[in-house]
Amino acid sequence: MKHERRLGSFLNDTFALVPKIWKSALPVSLAAILPGAALLAFSMKSLSSLIPFFESQAGGGIEKLSGSAALILARFLPIIVHLLFSMLLLFAGGVFQKSYIIAASGVALDGGKPRFGRTAKICLPACWRIAIQDLAVSFVSQILATTAACAIMIPYVAANIGQFKAEGGSGPVPGFIVTFIGIYLLAILATAFIAWWLKVKTAVAAPASVLEGRNSMAGIGASLDRVRGQSWRVFGIMFIVDLIIGFAVSILSGPFTFATILPGYIDILKQNEGSAKQMAGHLARMFASLGSTLALSAIIEGVIKGGLWPIFLTLLHDDLSSRSASRAEAAKLYAIAGIRVNEKRPAGAAAPVARALSLRAPSFYDDEDSGDAE
Repeated sequence: MKHERRLGSFLNDTFALVPKIWKSALPVSLAAILPGAALLAFSMKSLSSLIPFFESQAGGGIEKLSGSAALILARFLPIIVHLLFSMLLLFAGGVFQKSYIIAASGVALDGGKPRFGRTAKICLPACWRIAIQDLAVSFVSQILATTAACAIMIPYVAANIGQFKAEGGSGPVPGFIVTFIGIYLLAILATAFIAWWLKVKTAVAAPASVLEGRNSMAGIGASLDRVRGQSWRVFGIMFIVDLIIGFAVSILSGPFTFATILPGYIDILKQNEGSAKQMAGHLARMFASLGSTLALSAIIEGVIKGGLWPIFLTLLHDDLSSRSASRAEAAKLYAIAGIRVNEKRPAGAAAPVARALSLRAPSFYDDEDSGDAE
């Protein structure tokens, strides 16, 4: 353990660790994902059964719909509860999967065999800590992203609404729409920037909690400390690895999505003329197939990305820990050399300083020995 890596090494080592941990990691991944995915498919299928009901109620007009509000709520409420519970199961399963695979990867990096019992003892205490980390980071990300989007969009909209009122509603509407689209895209970019900034800064919070036994906030603090001064490097590596894994997930899940969703969508497009009952039938079939598609996509993404990403994070933690140790060694060597230490100096700076000291030391002792000889 404790090796510095480049991008190619990250990719090679990530895939090299898979054969070492898959015997225990794959069953854990499936056990973590399948309950939530199955409940998600069941919820979407239940939702599809409501479409014929709405079609029958809509035939009586608004009065019939408003009169059956209690009945509609009674039919909707169990589905909403099932959907929320499926999301909770997927989140809890993802937390356990991440914790387990990080622990298994750490054991494998140390040269051990990640058997289930040994690995579970390492990961179980960290599950709550990782759950709190994920919720805290997501909450902060949403708050910052919403604040940034509002700060960008609201002043422009408010200024133009005032202008429209002053002009009696006859302002340059096309120009306003085009500019609004540009502002909206800028807000999306700001949201993406904030999300990735937090993702980079807290990249190794989970491995720090699992492998070092830190609590939730201490794990985040350790991640902030180790990423400091290397944010762009970490971002570049994370972005490319995430892109490669996401592309693999899309390749595998894409055909299933088209095979299940596209036929129902084509049937709806072909339904130019026909009864509302036929249209409701097409919609119901499409929603039913959507449930199985979402469940299958969740399984594929959970097994592939949920398995590979924690391995990569463990390797990144190993890399940043090594570089952090190099910075600490560099600080000691700079102090010995009487050089003022810059805490943000790039990792690996210890090497040239060590060489300089090693060259200086022999020359000093050589002079001393030559003086004695004289």
